[in-house]
Amino acid sequence: MNKKRTLIHVGVALIAAIGLLSCAAPPPKQKFADITYGHLPPYMFNVARVDVVSEFKPKLEPPYVEQQFPIPPERAIRQWIHDRIKPAGTEGVAKVVINDASVKEVELLGKKDLESKFTTEQTERYEAVADVTINIYGTRGFRDGYTEAHVERSQTVPEDATLNGRELIWYNMTDALMKDFNTQMEQNIRTYLQKFLVKK
Repeated sequence: MNKKRTLIHVGVALIAAIGLLSCAAPPPKQKFADITYGHLPPYMFNVARVDVVSEFKPKLEPPYVEQQFPIPPERAIRQWIHDRIKPAGTEGVAKVVINDASVKEVELLGKKDLESKFTTEQTERYEAVADVTINIYGTRGFRDGYTEAHVERSQTVPEDATLNGRELIWYNMTDALMKDFNTQMEQNIRTYLQKFLVKK
């Protein structure tokens, strides 16, 4: 009888332990700082307002995965426009168009030999794009000037990456993409839109 009771107690304990494991909370969701550009001087355009238009339509299905990023490229682009493009005139419009802000996931074929069993392989590559056009319209409604920046970034992810690790890679990828974008757009504004800037 004692043996039966002991077995019953052990069984109950095992079931309770399994139940606790199955109810274990997932790892806490990471918090990422916003990617902002307020520390950089804004471009003061001789226009009355800045309009932001997005021609980018997220597909929300594979292979496009930008919606999974902690900070999707489109969100970072909108923040860049908010922080860096300012109206400082009485007439005219600066129309900023987001043409593309996508991220595509590409599956990589791993090795199928003995060596692959002892190495960590890269199983996905992420390809991100930021493409934006700045148009300057005068009072007559004609486009008087424009410039565009188009940058791309790619990053592979190892097969053993955790969800938290993957999100950190995605965050850093957006940050790097936007640094490239900022550098290219700064150069293009100075080259093609300098005459539309308000001199300090």
